[in-house]
Amino acid sequence: MTDPNINCVKYATRDVFIGLLHAEEIPLFFQIKYILNMDTQWLLCGKMLVPVAYKKHYHAYRVIFDNDWTVVKPGDEIDFQALDMYSVDDNLCVATRCCTN
Repeated sequence: MTDPNINCVKYATRDVFIGLLHAEEIPLFFQIKYILNMDTQWLLCGKMLVPVAYKKHYHAYRVIFDNDWTVVKPGDEIDFQALDMYSVDDNLCVATRCCTN
């Protein structure tokens, strides 16, 4: 199974979720690279996306990949809806669903 539905949330490789909130409630994003099932325990393996700037015009954070691998249990993410990641002027951006001041 490549895209499991765990606790009513569909996970797929390349999906981006808010992994946690950093100081001042700036989100740290997590992109799934691998989905593993080890002894009936699902694990999401991927890379953190660290915000370096907020692009107000796009309602998106410009992000860079962290070098380290991260493992997250499904359900530990802040929000259960996958976010869009795209490239703007050779910069990776993660779109937010609502406007941020």
